[in-house]
Amino acid sequence: MIDSAGQSVKPSAAIHLLSLGAIMQRCQAVFELVSGDTIDGLQIDSTALDPLAAMVERQLVEANEAGAILPYTPWRLLEAGGVDRWGILAGARRFADLQDMQRAAADVATLIALLGGSPGEGWRYLDPVTGETLSGREGLAAAILNMFASGAFSEDPADPLRADAAILFAMETDELREGLQGTANNVVVGLEARAALLRRIGEALTLRSDLFEKESAVRPGNLLANLQLEDTPLTAARIFDALQDGLGAIWQRRPEHTGVVLGDCWPLAALAPVDQDASLVPIHAAMLWATSAIIEVLAWSGAQTLEFDDLGAVADINLVKALSRAGVLRFSPSSQPLPIDADVVIAARAAAHSLLAHIAQKIRRSTGTSAEELPLTCVAFGLYLAVQGENYCKSSDLRADFPKISSDGTTI
Repeated sequence: MIDSAGQSVKPSAAIHLLSLGAIMQRCQAVFELVSGDTIDGLQIDSTALDPLAAMVERQLVEANEAGAILPYTPWRLLEAGGVDRWGILAGARRFADLQDMQRAAADVATLIALLGGSPGEGWRYLDPVTGETLSGREGLAAAILNMFASGAFSEDPADPLRADAAILFAMETDELREGLQGTANNVVVGLEARAALLRRIGEALTLRSDLFEKESAVRPGNLLANLQLEDTPLTAARIFDALQDGLGAIWQRRPEHTGVVLGDCWPLAALAPVDQDASLVPIHAAMLWATSAIIEVLAWSGAQTLEFDDLGAVADINLVKALSRAGVLRFSPSSQPLPIDADVVIAARAAAHSLLAHIAQKIRRSTGTSAEELPLTCVAFGLYLAVQGENYCKSSDLRADFPKISSDGTTI
C-alpha cells in the first residue's frame, strides 16, 4: 500500500485478510495441509485429478466448438434452461445509454451474488417469464431478477430497473417472501436472514456514498461508474477491493479483527495452532462472485477485458460439491449437518480454491493456452458442465458421503 505522501505502508492484518493476495496464500497453505492428510474427515484423491482435467477439457472444447467458452459468473444462473433472462429484460428496456445499462446490470448482479446460496432443497420458483419451475441458486437468481424488473428495489416508479439503498434498507421479510414465492409449503431457507442482509446492504450503500452515489442516487451499480472516473486503471483487484471496502460490514456473526468485519474468513486451528491471526482463512466467495459479474458487464460493453484470473476461484459449497462428486475431495461420512464454520468445511473450501487452479494448469499445458486465453472462471464453467451429468461419479458412495452443510442462507 502507498500512503498520501507516496511512502510504502504495510497494510494492517485486517486489511490484508480482505485482499486477493491473502486468499491465494492461505488457501494454498490449507491445500497443502489437506494433501498431507492432516485435516480430520477430509482427503484429496490426487489420482482423480488427471481424469477430471481431461473431462473438463473435453467439455471446454465442445463449448468452444458450439460458440463460446463462458466465464462462470452470476449471469450463468440467469441462463438456466437456455433462456437469457437478462438479455430479454435489457432488450425490452432499451436503456438510454451504455452507462445506464451498466448501472442496472451491476445493481442486480450484486444482489444476486450477495444474497447467498440455495433457498433450500424443497424450495421451487415458477418463473413467470418462461413458465419453467426452477430451484436452487438458479431459481433464486431468477426471482431476484423478476423482483428487480417489477421495480421492487426502485424508489422511482418511472425507473424500475434499479436497486436504491433506501428501498433495500426498508425491505420487509414479507415482501421478500412474496417475491421468492415463499409459502408454508414452499419454505425459503434463511428468509429472514436474507431480508436482514438486504437491509444491511442498503445501510452500507448509504454510509459509503463516496463509492455508491452518483447523480443523487445511491445504488450498487454506481460503484462501477465512480471507479471509472478515477485516473487509476480499472482492474479486477480494484473492483474487488472497493466492494470489500464498501460492503464488507454487511456480514453478521463473522470473525472480526481490530474492529473490522472479516466476512467470509474463518479460523482453522490446524493452519497455525498458536497464532490466531495466522490461522484465519479468507475465502470471500460472495465478493469474488460479485466482482466477476461486474467484470463481465464491462466485457459486454467492449471494454478491455480485465484479468479474470487475478480473482482466483469462487470457493463456494458448489465448487466443493463438484470436486467431491468427481472423487477429488473425499469426506468421511457425517450423520449430522456441519456448520459453515466447521474445520472440515473451511478446509474443503480452501482446498477447492487451489484444486481448481491445479486443474486449470493441467488443461492449459495440454491445450497450449495461457491464463489470459483460458481464465480460471472458464475452467470452472467446464467443471460444472463435466459433473452435472448424473452418470459422472467415480463412486456411488460419493454423493452419500458429501455432508449436509447448515447455514442461515446468507453464506454462498
